[in-house]
Amino acid sequence: MSISNYSPKGGLWTGVAVGVGLVAAPVVMPLAWSGVKTLVKAMLKGSFVAYEKAHELGAEIVEGVSDCIEEAKSEAHSELSQASKTMKAAKST
Repeated sequence: MSISNYSPKGGLWTGVAVGVGLVAAPVVMPLAWSGVKTLVKAMLKGSFVAYEKAHELGAEIVEGVSDCIEEAKSEAHSELSQASKTMKAAKST
């Protein structure tokens, strides 16, 4: 098939639809963009809020784990010092 024998598969109504689309595009596209822009902004705002909440939650989790570690260290030191005192008292008697 050569290029000179090519004919598109559309008819009259396809050409009319394409023509109407080309004429309407400068009017429809800004209207569509304003709606899409509003949606995109809303999605971005929601994403920022979700990020901040996740960041705060992560900080609280890290703080809680750090507190738990410090308490465990403190208790371990306390128990070790008591065991050491008990051992020294048992040796001296």
